This record gives sequence, structure tokens and C-alpha cells, in this order.
Amino acid sequence: MVNPSLVLKKVVFIRDHIARVRAQKDCSLAEFLGDRNRQDIVCFNLMQAIQACADLANHLVSDQGWGIPGSYGETVEILVREKVINEQQGETYRQMVAFRNRIAHRYAETDFKEVYEVMTTQLSALDDFVEAIINYCHL
Repeated sequence: MVNPSLVLKKVVFIRDHIARVRAQKDCSLAEFLGDRNRQDIVCFNLMQAIQACADLANHLVSDQGWGIPGSYGETVEILVREKVINEQQGETYRQMVAFRNRIAHRYAETDFKEVYEVMTTQLSALDDFVEAIINYCHL
């Protein structure tokens, strides 16, 4: 059984970090590329939000007894199989986790144009993922 309190805490955490990213997006690409502080704020908050989505997904899979995924990719497959998210959301979520891994493990090599693209065009994917979990859990 899913722990509603834990799910809601994660949702608040994710939404807070997404809001922090949104607060930084009112700038041009050139301004973003020239502002290391803004880059750090966006990268950190994106990493936090995406990691919390991964934690939330793993919590749901575990609590529902759907298996023990060996990777985030397997977690996504389970969520799609159980109709928590659709195929498109699953693919987008896989891409977001891969993006988070690139930032977390190769920060010095981060492509800040890609970060800007995510910040300005893909935050709704995280919103959609959270909404899918909320809807599934009937919260």
C-alpha cells in the first residue's frame, strides 16, 4: 500500500524545485550561458526534482509489490506496464533521468544549452509525471 504522506511530501519537494527552476527561466540563452550562478541554481534544482521523481517512482513500485527494479529504466517499464504513466511519459521520464545523470556525473562537461532547453521547454514533463502519480494514488 502506498504511503500517502510520503507521496505528498515528495510531490511538494518536486514542485518546489521545479518552481525554483521556473523562477530562473526568464532570460535569453546568451544571458543563461553567461551566468554561472543561474546555471548552478537550475542544475541543482533540476537534479533534485528529477531524483525525487525517481525516488517517488521506486517507492510506488515497491509499495505496490510490482517487483524490484534493477534500474530506473526498469522502474519506468513497470510504471508503463501498470498503466501509471503512458509510453510517451515513460520515454520522456527516461530522458529526464539520463539528463540528471549527465549533470550529476559530468558536471564539468555539462552542456548548458541542453540545460537551458530543458528549463525552457520540458518542465511540464515533470509536472505531468507528478500528476500521473497523484492520479494513480487518488490523492
